[in-house]
Amino acid sequence: MVAGLFYDHDSAERASHSLFDRGYDIDDFNLVMSDETWQEYLSATEKGMLEAVIAAIAATRSMTTLPELGVVIAGPLVASVAGAHVTAGGLLGALLGGEGQEERAKDYENNLQEGGILMGVTPHSEEDASYFEEQWRQHSGRKIRSQHTLGASSRTSS
Repeated sequence: MVAGLFYDHDSAERASHSLFDRGYDIDDFNLVMSDETWQEYLSATEKGMLEAVIAAIAATRSMTTLPELGVVIAGPLVASVAGAHVTAGGLLGALLGGEGQEERAKDYENNLQEGGILMGVTPHSEEDASYFEEQWRQHSGRKIRSQHTLGASSRTSS
């Protein structure tokens, strides 16, 4: 799993382009943001790739709002939370790659409430994981976390 936090529209848009550049599509990655951030993007007059991605995800019904948590989720993670009682920590822990992620999940939860957009993808290869880490850093990604499932390594950057 590679996860990163983006605080502006342009950064998130460029990060999504890096996924498409490697042959990934909208069914391959997750986006999590606060409902307030979602509403801001919906009301934005300038439409960009991120909105197109979110609209495409919504059209495929792989998007949901969890009002009790105040978040909007888009991507394959939706299937794992559908109909379940989910806490913010559990939701973000699942996005971050499973158990033992409570502290990071709480940190990301706070960042979401501050307007951040969390993007996560399970890379198909170590090469893809490294590519996303590098690209997301170049596109102002913060708190980029990589837990390589193909190998045993795990690393985080600020």
